Amino acid sequence: MMRAEDLRPDDVVVTGRGVVCPIGNTVEEIVAPLREGRSGVEYDTEFEAHGFRSRVSGRIRGLDGAAYFSETQLLSMSRASLYSSVAAVQAVREARLEPRDLEREASGIVLGSGIGGLGTNYRMYDILREQKSPRRVGSHGVDTTMSSTCAANASVLFRTQGVGEALSSACATGLHCIGYAYRLIRHGYQDTVIAGAADEDGWATAFAFDAMRVLCADSNDRPWRASRPLDASRSGFVASGGAGVVVLEKYARAKQRGARPLARIRGYWSSTDGSGDMTAPSPSGQQRLLRAALRNAEMQAGDIDYVNLHGTATPTGDTTEVSALVQVLGNRGYGVSSSKSQIGHALGAAGAIEFIFCLSMLEHGFMAPSINIERLDPSLKDYEHLVVTRTVERPLRCIMSNNFGFGSTNGSIIVEGIA
Repeated sequence: MMRAEDLRPDDVVVTGRGVVCPIGNTVEEIVAPLREGRSGVEYDTEFEAHGFRSRVSGRIRGLDGAAYFSETQLLSMSRASLYSSVAAVQAVREARLEPRDLEREASGIVLGSGIGGLGTNYRMYDILREQKSPRRVGSHGVDTTMSSTCAANASVLFRTQGVGEALSSACATGLHCIGYAYRLIRHGYQDTVIAGAADEDGWATAFAFDAMRVLCADSNDRPWRASRPLDASRSGFVASGGAGVVVLEKYARAKQRGARPLARIRGYWSSTDGSGDMTAPSPSGQQRLLRAALRNAEMQAGDIDYVNLHGTATPTGDTTEVSALVQVLGNRGYGVSSSKSQIGHALGAAGAIEFIFCLSMLEHGFMAPSINIERLDPSLKDYEHLVVTRTVERPLRCIMSNNFGFGSTNGSIIVEGIA
């Protein structure tokens, strides 16, 4: 880990975090289950009622929006924007940002969603169909369902005057939002950005994946072992949802206001595969991405201690990712695991939630395990020593986190701990 006194004024640092996910609704709540390898996946009666093949999911439990927002504020929020708004409030509180720090042109918002308020859309359609008139839908139909609902709600909550943008790039959305915020600060457009992503849990965001037969449907009687990236018997991913949000700041600004830097972003890159395929992973595209991220961070392969895989538990995706990683980082000196084994796949929010997990691992000094690996995929046998199946307690300096999405969109970010 680097020391805070060694940070440069133009470094981009994390000063606040917030999370809503199947293993906890605050940063404090996620540490123990993440470290202990507990599953947040459960049987989903809603999936059963809608005739899904897959009847397991990672759901958000026990979140009380009224503890954060007024009844009037909640009217403008879908579940996706509620999750991101709660996580954003947590991040702003940890960063100890005051209204005067946010109500300025140098403070902005980059919050995205892969799918948006789709569940709210369907509920409004039901009202329209039953009432045969849009009058009963209410006056907040647009702000709860528009693609920018997460960014819009946060901009209104915090009264920011800088950038207010919503990115959407499938399952890479969360990582891209954080990476884009990093670039905005690094290149001088902003000095403070609230960044991350959210997606809803529930049938509305999952049914199309069930129709594609990419959701796990062989563990409905054992939901805790359904999400099993890298396992030889994996049969698809587990749908989930939630939000991850961070406050990124230029270190000079954070130091000026007395904020504590939690980590430094060393580098980030995004790219597309150029493969001409909507869904198939590209080994060459992933290798190009990882090499570019290392170059941007001005780092060598040996500097990475741990990699948080995209690792969705699809038959071809996991092996392609690990093989590409080994081509770039080599076959020694780091560990890999997939957080989706514990919470499922939170779609557009995945990268942001996983980034929060990485920050917790840096802070507390451990590598979280990939759970549910009963027998490693035989094609990965030469890399078995890299795969973390039991928690590894050790200080970590640098973590790489990767995400890939439909449409051949890729992202990789490297973050360094601060002592």
